[in-house]
Amino acid sequence: MKNINALFDVVIRTKNSERGIGKCLASIRRLIPEAHVIVIDGKSTDNTVRIAESFGSEIIYEDKGLSFATGIAGKVSKKDFILFIDSDVELINNKFPDIALNLFKKFKTGAVVGNSLHFPFNYGLPLGLTMIKRHTLNSIDFPENIKGRETYYIQSYLRKQKLKVRYVNNSMIHTSHSREYRYWPEWQGAYVRITAESILREYLYSLLVVFLMLSNSRNIKNFLYIPVYWIRLTRGFVKPHKWDHRIY
Repeated sequence: MKNINALFDVVIRTKNSERGIGKCLASIRRLIPEAHVIVIDGKSTDNTVRIAESFGSEIIYEDKGLSFATGIAGKVSKKDFILFIDSDVELINNKFPDIALNLFKKFKTGAVVGNSLHFPFNYGLPLGLTMIKRHTLNSIDFPENIKGRETYYIQSYLRKQKLKVRYVNNSMIHTSHSREYRYWPEWQGAYVRITAESILREYLYSLLVVFLMLSNSRNIKNFLYIPVYWIRLTRGFVKPHKWDHRIY
């Protein structure tokens, strides 16, 4: 039987990610120790690269942003599948690669997403923990100047190809350091507007995603914050070029 590690590369896209990258890589080495890890780094100025190298990761540099980093993953990998893991994700299910690869045997599977621990609602295509075919990734034209919501282009491609996103529960813990940035909701709203072909559809869809995302936490404070997040996301959506540069 072919070793499953020969079927996929792990790809982590980073930019000043020292706060979470150590725990992320430690969990990968603990649960899927033979996996080949590629870190695509946006020229971090902190200790991200040093930490990644200490775990034996291959380092690829880019300076154009998150969308470009996502796109080149399919170029630098030589495996059939790519397992995206965010730098602030801790893998907790060592069976996830096996389960994901088996789910790709199902008809019309386009991507497999690992959900956070105890998160009951499935939504969208976050790349926190997602396996996708390299061929699929290489079939998508990612704009080089898009620094957020790069998954929109993957979702659009899967929708056009009538491919399904499947989900595996209780697969990871996502600490979501990026959401601690002051203008995170506005930044997200800006990129909903910048990337969307159907503006109204994507705006309404983004409101639904926010609802499911914050409801998943089962924290009453997060649930009560939903209207505030909607307002702030809308502010970024209405004036995208005021907010698109506030994070990266």
